[in-house]
Amino acid sequence: IPFSNLDDLGMRDKMRDQFKALINNGRGLTIFSAPPGLGLSTTWKFAIEAADRFIRDYVAVESKTFADDEIINVNPYRYDPAAGETPEDVLRNVLLKQPDAIVIPEITNKETMGILLQFINDDEKMAITRVPARDACEAILRLLPLADDREGFAKSLKMVINQRLIRKLCDCKQAVPAPPQLLQQLGIPPGRVQVLYREWQPPPPDPKAKEPPPVCAKCQGVGYLGRTAIFELLEVTDALREVLIKTPQLDALRQAARQGGHKSIKEEGILLLVKGVTSLPELQRILQQG
Repeated sequence: IPFSNLDDLGMRDKMRDQFKALINNGRGLTIFSAPPGLGLSTTWKFAIEAADRFIRDYVAVESKTFADDEIINVNPYRYDPAAGETPEDVLRNVLLKQPDAIVIPEITNKETMGILLQFINDDEKMAITRVPARDACEAILRLLPLADDREGFAKSLKMVINQRLIRKLCDCKQAVPAPPQLLQQLGIPPGRVQVLYREWQPPPPDPKAKEPPPVCAKCQGVGYLGRTAIFELLEVTDALREVLIKTPQLDALRQAARQGGHKSIKEEGILLLVKGVTSLPELQRILQQG
């Protein structure tokens, strides 16, 4: 089944409302991230489509070589690397049009980052970009080396979305008792969950049976049908900005995010596991990628 919006991708209602409120509230840098090959371009498209592009002036600055599909009410401005053109060349011309938001799929150098930070912090405007990363905090650190002004970069940050696609269990899924030790390892309080779910597994072979057990007509015995996304939304707080300025290290950022009540990509995945959307082996496989 093809995706058509963030709801189809599986973003929780509360998170979707939080995202829309943040993306439409004015200035700041929003970063989208995911490990390579795990659905970043799809989320990128639907998230921008969820923004208010009909009242505010959105423009896109992107390479002709790797141009994305056009999005309604996001005017594209493209540079040609083969002709020696750079993103900052296009950005300077775009800024003369005084847009409200700049969509730039890739920040490639310090010059581009510097222009964007000035656009965000001095002009009180918005920019949206993306970067390959395993989680939201790593995405921030991937872009930090491009910023000569660490404080300006920290000040610009609004939120980071990290996601990855994961297979969904078919309706033929099987419930299995949830071992207390496993629940403890997953951080699930005792008594909260009695069963978890796994993909359908055939019964042991019966030498007396004339025919093999029937296979699910929906998934043909695979056990999974379709995919959904695990989303992590990190709203950048002043406390997180302070850590980024003083101690720009991954563990320090993750700790500050947790202290602020942020749910990690792993914790968001465990929610899908508890709801029976996916299985433990599938969640482990996806979390190990990237």
